[in-house]
Amino acid sequence: MVVLIIGMETLRHGPAGTSQGATSVLEGTGAYRQGPERATVTIVEFSDYQCPACKALDTTVKRILASNRDRVALVYRNYPLPQHKNAMKAATVAEASGAAGAYWQMHDRLFETQDMWAPMPDPTDYFVTLATGLGIDPQVIRKAIAENAYASRIGADIADGNRVAINSTPTFFVNGRKVTLNRPEDLEDAVARALR
Repeated sequence: MVVLIIGMETLRHGPAGTSQGATSVLEGTGAYRQGPERATVTIVEFSDYQCPACKALDTTVKRILASNRDRVALVYRNYPLPQHKNAMKAATVAEASGAAGAYWQMHDRLFETQDMWAPMPDPTDYFVTLATGLGIDPQVIRKAIAENAYASRIGADIADGNRVAINSTPTFFVNGRKVTLNRPEDLEDAVARALR
């Protein structure tokens, strides 16, 4: 319980926007989604690939999705925090991988290898290695990072997060309602309530 609270990554500036947003603001346009299109429950996650708490909660999210395959969907929104120097690059790599048809595979690899690339001064070569392992042309990743190719797409996620008062990562919404996380089980409990 304490580890999650301490591990929660917060913005260094105050929250912006309102505390409640429309589903369209939460789910965004073009955000990656897994699970059934007409899910009973939709989890929207605002997250940062360099955030240790996001990595820790990813296991819980996977467990929820695996045990509710036909009823629960996940929408992932980028919310790289400014204090994480490699978070924007990681989000860019995920988006570029998505354009190459391997979004969720890269999503998983970024969290699985976070301890390796997070402290690097420049993780570009490491990200290229991850992408190559997924069959993605390394030049696609290098170009996306060099040109900050997905800045507007990631910026739209951040703007939507600000509209719904995101001030820490990860932040979850279950069927449009913000989940207060004091322990990983709080997300599971919120999904269980929504499934009743």
